[in-house]
Amino acid sequence: MDRVRKLALREEMLRGVSTEELEGAFDRMQAIFNSMNSAERKNRDILDDNRERRIARGAGVSLNVVAAFIDHFDRMCEMLKAVKDMRWLQSHRSAAPWRDFRLPLPRTRGRGLG
Repeated sequence: MDRVRKLALREEMLRGVSTEELEGAFDRMQAIFNSMNSAERKNRDILDDNRERRIARGAGVSLNVVAAFIDHFDRMCEMLKAVKDMRWLQSHRSAAPWRDFRLPLPRTRGRGLG
């Protein structure tokens, strides 16, 4: 989380966003993340209304902020997983040249594709 904070601070300073606002947003995200237990961090599907309410009380934020954080966190995890998968494919493509094999397209009988 600290690496993300440093990267975002550097990025936002170039855009002209004040560091105080960004630090406040990161503090809220850190509080929400710390209010979740390890099972909730690993599997966000178990979060129901009662758990979200407990997280919001523990972090000192509203339910809307918690819901937005969870949605953002899910999207970020999906994106990081996609990047990880792309890197894995790129690193293994040269090791397995048979993966570049493509099947020929089916031939049409003079009618085109329609």
